[in-house]
Amino acid sequence: MAHAVYYSMQAKQTSVGGASCRTPRNQLWSVLAFCFLTGGLPLWAEEEAAAVLTRSLQPSSQSIPLISYQTSTGKMVWGWMKLKCESPTETESGVGSPFAIDSAVNDATSDLFLAQLWISAVVSGSYWQQPWLGVKWTVEAMPEGSDASSSGAALGVALIATASGVDYPVDTVIIGRLHPDGSLGAVDRIAERLQMAATSGAKRVIIPHLQRFENSAQKGRRDVDLLAKKLGLECVSAVDLAEATELALHRKLPVSPVGELMPKYSLEISTELDGKCRSLIALLTEGSKSWPRTEGQLKALSIPERHLWKNVFALYDLGMEAYRGGRLYASYRLLRQTQGYLAGLAEVRAVGDKFDFKSFDDRGRMVRQQLAARLMKPAVDANELQSALLVAEEADWLYGQTASVIGAQIMARQAFAPRSEATAEQKRLAQVLLISSVASAEQHLKDADFLIDNAALLIPKEGVSAYDRAGLWLPHLRMGQLGAAEYFIAGLQSRSPDFGDKLLFDVRLGNFESVLQGYRAAWEIERQEIAIQEQAKELKPTEIGFFPGDGYSTPKAPAPVIPMRQLSETAQSLAWVNDYIELAILDEKYRRLGVAFETNLMGWRIEDRAALQNLLQVAELNARRGIAQARSIGMDTTILALIYESASTLRTSEDSGMLLEGVRQYWRCALLGNLSWQLGALPRAMGEPMIDTGRASSPERLTPTPSPVHLSPMAVTVNVPAPVLLAPAANQ
Repeated sequence: MAHAVYYSMQAKQTSVGGASCRTPRNQLWSVLAFCFLTGGLPLWAEEEAAAVLTRSLQPSSQSIPLISYQTSTGKMVWGWMKLKCESPTETESGVGSPFAIDSAVNDATSDLFLAQLWISAVVSGSYWQQPWLGVKWTVEAMPEGSDASSSGAALGVALIATASGVDYPVDTVIIGRLHPDGSLGAVDRIAERLQMAATSGAKRVIIPHLQRFENSAQKGRRDVDLLAKKLGLECVSAVDLAEATELALHRKLPVSPVGELMPKYSLEISTELDGKCRSLIALLTEGSKSWPRTEGQLKALSIPERHLWKNVFALYDLGMEAYRGGRLYASYRLLRQTQGYLAGLAEVRAVGDKFDFKSFDDRGRMVRQQLAARLMKPAVDANELQSALLVAEEADWLYGQTASVIGAQIMARQAFAPRSEATAEQKRLAQVLLISSVASAEQHLKDADFLIDNAALLIPKEGVSAYDRAGLWLPHLRMGQLGAAEYFIAGLQSRSPDFGDKLLFDVRLGNFESVLQGYRAAWEIERQEIAIQEQAKELKPTEIGFFPGDGYSTPKAPAPVIPMRQLSETAQSLAWVNDYIELAILDEKYRRLGVAFETNLMGWRIEDRAALQNLLQVAELNARRGIAQARSIGMDTTILALIYESASTLRTSEDSGMLLEGVRQYWRCALLGNLSWQLGALPRAMGEPMIDTGRASSPERLTPTPSPVHLSPMAVTVNVPAPVLLAPAANQ
């Protein structure tokens, strides 16, 4: 016992007084070595083993240190967020009980802060395995000019600490963004943040594991751990929010469920997919004999056509490899994309020099309307989670098709505008992309839709209810999307000198503007409905909602936005996952991974492939965790298994664009599973962990009790200026 006391004292002395940088793994091996020599656990390890974070029923309020970058002054600031939590009793946290986040601070900064806090709440609830049913948080104070996106991890830990009644260590600062799968993301100016932490009296910092080393154009590669040590800071790294929480609070979270190593789907689905793959392979293999595979054949083509052919080769080869490996859904998607590119190339050859911009622009508008019609009140949408998953996967495919057409239209309209200064090469590129994207989308619309046609196999007869929570969450999810867009565009504008007009060559970035327009329109409808409800009650209307500022005026859209209001609230909530992750991927691409534009290929190259591989490694694990979460509430996880398979196949590619797409699909799998669980989980005993049974059972579910719509009384203003380079031409 004396040895245990001595070890405990030594451990505490090292962690507080020293300036060492160590990882949890080193601590674990030290404990195991001690146990082997003494035959038991040290006292501090026994205490921590028993200390599992659970929900407290008592109101709690505390202050959390945050470090933020003030755009107005260009300086780092140290400040405090005061967070209050009021937890319901177990009887009050009913099936449909919402949770709320209000603010006692009323300014534009607080609105953005709340937007990030909602995203952190979605992620932290998943890691704590406690749905936020009936919990009310109030932000009583926050740092002035707070950059909430860089504090996403700190906010997530703060929510868990306050709701569990555990003191947040005031001498510890958590630095890091939150990725959609719960992993910690890198932040800008980490050296300045460490300097501010040391100056303000912090003793310990927790940083993203991905950012232990930082590449700087001025100072080269720097060891962040070593930099922290020089400043007198103890520095530890965390991979995800769970690890950051346990490092900060010295408490354990419930053990997370981990899904199957390789998620599977039924034999019936495999049979359907195999038939479709065989048909595509027979069609493509015959035509592949005449493809320009040699360098000599490719050099005879224009640069845009050469780029399209290389996409064909990459998609076809990976699709065939996936088929041989039994990854049938991944193969089907890749081979369909190959077929679409080939249809585009055939149209390019057929048009030749007889290109009529107006004709193809009109065809583009028409095909986008047809794509949008696919989500006009789909018959499979039953306003429950199983059908909503299928709709979300269908919406993701539609987004990719729509994005390619919108991006090509925006580029072509600028290239062929009356006052355009585009070169002949740029006009040729715009022409080829517009022709090929329109023809490719038309080809996809001709093909049978696997998801919709096989809805009977993909959607179980017994649905899984969202318990009226989706309608309560939607306004806040939209708020989180628009708030994240504010931070992304601000960061993109700061790097505009690096990119210039090259941003026009990213078709998905071009479509991003239209997505934001759709979210703003949804907010305006929400406001009108709330105003009508308030007037009917003869009450003074309360300004509720998220109001993008004048800078985010509605652009002149080349075509109508996909009508999200035609979907059920549950389907809209899961479709939100696609849009939020699309934004997160764009942010990662342009602000974190060091992209460069290759003029000779007219495409983007990701320079930091090591960081990309790290993202894939963590995202894969969290995707399986998301599947396990959905299964724990009795969901059939076939759709999630299909998404996981696509991501795992893309991960094997050498192409950086496909690798990034693999991250996006993993993140979708993780967040779709997480959000499905939070919308469909039943109330349970405080601290009881979720259990993954390994099968999609259908437990007895309660009939949802209709809940009145309750929105936090906050007026949120976000200024989301549309990038000038992405603005479509005046002629619509």
